[in-house]
Amino acid sequence: MKKKAERKTNSNRMTAAERKLDIVRQSSRLFAKKGLHGVTTKEIAAACGVSEPVLYQHFATKEDLYLELQTLCRGYTLAIKHILEARKPSTETLCVFVYILASLIVIGHLPGNPVLGEPQVFTRLAGFSLLEDGHFVKILMRDCIGSLMDDWLINYKAALKSRDLEISKVDGKELWMVYENCCGMALFNLNGKELIPQLHHSDDFLDKMVLFNLRGLGVKESAIKKYYRPKKWIPELKPFYKIKL
Repeated sequence: MKKKAERKTNSNRMTAAERKLDIVRQSSRLFAKKGLHGVTTKEIAAACGVSEPVLYQHFATKEDLYLELQTLCRGYTLAIKHILEARKPSTETLCVFVYILASLIVIGHLPGNPVLGEPQVFTRLAGFSLLEDGHFVKILMRDCIGSLMDDWLINYKAALKSRDLEISKVDGKELWMVYENCCGMALFNLNGKELIPQLHHSDDFLDKMVLFNLRGLGVKESAIKKYYRPKKWIPELKPFYKIKL
């Protein structure tokens, strides 16, 4: 009986890879609350249920752990990339991407899937990074959203070719503006303490945000009416429903 109990206990122990990922997840919540310089390794170790020496076995410094938080966004990035690559370049795919981006960044989840972990973690991490040296945000922009820009631009150009845009030329600048617009709105929406509650509490808030960005990209009203059908896309977005921070 004792041997069986021991085997059960050992089987429940985390592998080195699982422990490392758990440390990243647990520390993300602390960094999101206090920023890089406000968190101690002692607090991180306590939150993870390990000793500081064990913590240092996985990460040489607190800064190394902080930079590793970018791995949490890779699941989202890969899922988005998969959805984009599974579709042919088109105006509708452009609309899908803006919808996903606005959903995840601004309201923290996709409609129909309200539990994705703690969606405000990334917003808070980005906010603290901008107040500090900005290095973490630069890495996120390069490795996460930045890695999707070429796919996004392909669909933007496809919309132009289909004559679904009011403008005659496109480049990546407009796409980055959409991203920054979503991030700015997310910062205004932290902790449920909306500075503009009449906007954030509206039932069609997400639609308003997405349509605002699509119009900013120059998408014609006729094209929006034809292609913007979020309820139709829900089955394609199921990969996101399995991702948790």
